[in-house]
Amino acid sequence: MMAVKASIANTLLGLKKAGSTSCLAPPASSTGLASRSLPPSPCASRKSSLAGGLGISPDLLEGAEPSVAAPLVAGDLDDGLMSRARDTGKFLYKHLEPRERVEKINVMMGKLKNALDAETTSRLELSHNADSMKLTAQSDLRVQALSVLLLHYCAGLQHAQEALDRPKTGKES
Repeated sequence: MMAVKASIANTLLGLKKAGSTSCLAPPASSTGLASRSLPPSPCASRKSSLAGGLGISPDLLEGAEPSVAAPLVAGDLDDGLMSRARDTGKFLYKHLEPRERVEKINVMMGKLKNALDAETTSRLELSHNADSMKLTAQSDLRVQALSVLLLHYCAGLQHAQEALDRPKTGKES
């Protein structure tokens, strides 16, 4: 009996704890090529899944100011993001003529509203399932991020419409 216990103890000492290694990738061969029969490393797939942050479509970030878009991509929704979104909205599509600018912002706001509606519906469905608390929390973050983007575009639209109305008031005087 003592021999069995000693054997088990020696076996356990030889095993590493699960998760104690930083990566489960196979060791690199001398030629630098991985075996074709091995699946991809879990580290590689995890890193690629985290790369997208909140999973917001790049189409929805088109034209957004980098100071707003970068934290959204990273999933970093800090306290100052709402103010930055509002304050930098005036720079959206500033290179376009006022009428084109208003049209472009309206198109982007339509896309954002559709994405926000879809995410809200998805979040509602997830909330009915008790097993999906983590997914519900992620959905909440996406709803917040899309709301920040919508605020960003609303501020840009307000600024663009003011710029569009300015020449009219100047001509009437």
